[in-house]
Amino acid sequence: MALVDPYSLCPCGSNKKFKWCCQKVEPHAERAQRLVENNQFDAAISVLNEGLTKTSQNPLLLLLKARIFMAQRKPQDARQCVAAMLAAHPEHPGGASFMLRLILESGDAVAAAAELQRMLARFDTEARRGLARSTALVAINLSKEDLYCAAFKHLELARSLDDSHGKTFDSVFDSLRSNPLISPWLKDTYALEETPDRLADAHADQFDQALDWADEGLWSAAASAFDLLTAVPAARVAAERTWGFAGSGWANRRQAPSPCGAGWNTTAPALTPLIWGSWLSCWTRHPTPNRSSTYTSPGRSVTGKP
Repeated sequence: MALVDPYSLCPCGSNKKFKWCCQKVEPHAERAQRLVENNQFDAAISVLNEGLTKTSQNPLLLLLKARIFMAQRKPQDARQCVAAMLAAHPEHPGGASFMLRLILESGDAVAAAAELQRMLARFDTEARRGLARSTALVAINLSKEDLYCAAFKHLELARSLDDSHGKTFDSVFDSLRSNPLISPWLKDTYALEETPDRLADAHADQFDQALDWADEGLWSAAASAFDLLTAVPAARVAAERTWGFAGSGWANRRQAPSPCGAGWNTTAPALTPLIWGSWLSCWTRHPTPNRSSTYTSPGRSVTGKP
């Protein structure tokens, strides 16, 4: 820790300079690090607690404490440390990324996707950039649970958040797209329903706002907004197409939601409301009299029958 340049980025992951972030707790952090290197974990925790009594909720000390708990295989204690840090610093990119990794290590990619939605909603545009790699990590873990559509959308979101890691994200994306075991329906990117022309100005603004949220990756907020718009007669059809999947199938992990209507594609990977937004930004349903459904993507449309 003593070697950290005061004008380099702080090791806590705040994206601030060390001098103006956590430099004041450097002595405690350095002492704790030396103890950890000698496998004196409990003594290191005591040193960090001493520092926290003087500088309450310091992000660097809390994250170091969480890392020690992870080394001791105490994931719940680690999560409590990070949760306490995020409660005091809700827009801290380093803490947010650490929390996502803790959740993913528990083997629950769906919970990680839900936590990511909450974090994106709290962060401003610049702070969201710090979540790009964590978003890609969520995508990889979603693919391991066969939630491929959600995985693709999270990879697209990671690229939009910060394209400086574009080659890495593209490599993962291309690897999934080349997998012959993944249905072509899940590999394409589809457009959302446009705002209906006949809407009153207030409802049109709400529809536009929901589309903007979806474009930003705020899928949970977008889903809630489209759900509310289904109560507006002039918006109902478009909102239901966008909100999706003809009923409550999306709410049940054991039954996959269907972009073509209830009962179709029953072997598809199941979703929950927590990652439904990833599907929301993939499909637009256009029912026809024979129950075919046309899915539109930029430049083309694909029609399939149940």
